[in-house]
Amino acid sequence: MKSVRLIFLPGHTKTRCAVSILMKEEYIKPCIWILENSIMSRNGEMDERMPLFLTAGLGCLFCMPIIYLATRPVVWLFHAPWLAWVLPGLFILTPLSVTFIILYRSGWHEEWPKFRRILSTAVSSCMIFGVDLLGMAAIVAAACLIAGLAKVMGGN
Repeated sequence: MKSVRLIFLPGHTKTRCAVSILMKEEYIKPCIWILENSIMSRNGEMDERMPLFLTAGLGCLFCMPIIYLATRPVVWLFHAPWLAWVLPGLFILTPLSVTFIILYRSGWHEEWPKFRRILSTAVSSCMIFGVDLLGMAAIVAAACLIAGLAKVMGGN
């Protein structure tokens, strides 16, 4: 027999609740704490321990190789010439979307009007994407340099 308990978090609307199925209260309390103290929470002051731009930048940075690894089997399987036109859009739009969502859903500049906040978030997302793209290029260049030096120095 399964029992379902709805736990409404203080200060939150009905839509934000934690559901526990056959769970004890001590297992739910850390989850509630994470939800209440999340960087994505709009209810309190922003947490300065984990900078928002660092979170958005890491989300964008980790998104790039995941997309590459996820699309490699599709490219290998279909060998479609039109895929060369779709993939660059996917490689650009997905990390930008992840960064935009992280910045927009946070409590960053909620006092601004909606249009100004969206425009500011879009510009910030583009800047973060550019920095991450340069960082990814530097990582790939360093890896190629290390691999080339290892081959020159007599490695396999």
